[in-house]
Amino acid sequence: MQQNIQQNIGRVDRYMRLVGGLVALAATGEVRRNPLARAALVTFGAMKVAEGVTGWCPLTHMVDSLTSAQSQTSGRQARSTKDRGNHHSQPRHTEAREASPKRNDEGHRASDTEASYQ
Repeated sequence: MQQNIQQNIGRVDRYMRLVGGLVALAATGEVRRNPLARAALVTFGAMKVAEGVTGWCPLTHMVDSLTSAQSQTSGRQARSTKDRGNHHSQPRHTEAREASPKRNDEGHRASDTEASYQ
């Protein structure tokens, strides 16, 4: 099964990954004491060089796939709520809000604080 892989990183990002990968591969010569660190640096460098050459990053692909799946799911939920005629998006009790007394910054009714100052 062959998949058509499309580029998902830009030109500048590709160059940066290519250079970073080559630097990581060149730095493996300096890491002589710890073979695990050397293997990790070679793996990282090779991945970055491959991403720079191909223009495709598997992590970016995975994140894009997850975010597009979430946006499709949330879009479906929003449409289904709208289709059901859910009227909660409109403000309720507007008459009660307009009739309620005005309050100052401390949450007291304005008439209470005016009376306490007199």
